[in-house]
Amino acid sequence: MENISQIPIEVAEYFEQGRRRAVKVNANDDYTLNITFDNNEVRRYNMLQSLKGKVFEPLKDMSNFKRVYIDEFGCISWKLANIGGNKTATKKIDLCSDSCYIYSESL
Repeated sequence: MENISQIPIEVAEYFEQGRRRAVKVNANDDYTLNITFDNNEVRRYNMLQSLKGKVFEPLKDMSNFKRVYIDEFGCISWKLANIGGNKTATKKIDLCSDSCYIYSESL
């Protein structure tokens, strides 16, 4: 059994208060996302550090970054075609809305 003291305080507090569902997302020109949650709270999530990793490499292209949407599971997502020059390949990148809430700032 996992020791609860190992869970970061901000994560424990989030789940104690109840999970939030993302209902709207908008991409900004500075690689941040404005996310509206089911309690009408709008929060800003900064993607800049994530763009350094290989998984998120296609999102460095602002036209790809702006294609963000909320998928059927409530995840912040991007569905990208023609990745790596392959005209038939489609790649989906997604973020957990819980993490986006926890590690974002309220607007």
